[in-house]
Amino acid sequence: MVFRRFYRRADARRADPAGTGLGPAIARQIAHAHNGTLRIADHPAGTCMVLQLPLQVPPR
Repeated sequence: MVFRRFYRRADARRADPAGTGLGPAIARQIAHAHNGTLRIADHPAGTCMVLQLPLQVPPR
């Protein structure tokens, strides 16, 4: 859900009313454009975003 464009949790809207909710969606598109992934992992202190990129781009 957090990767949907314009998605913002209620507490995020209160904390920063000027945000657009585009950051995670754009970040995931960039990861995919580089043949990688971006996901959310559990972390006791808060959100943990995990970016995985290949060391080498596969030949086309």
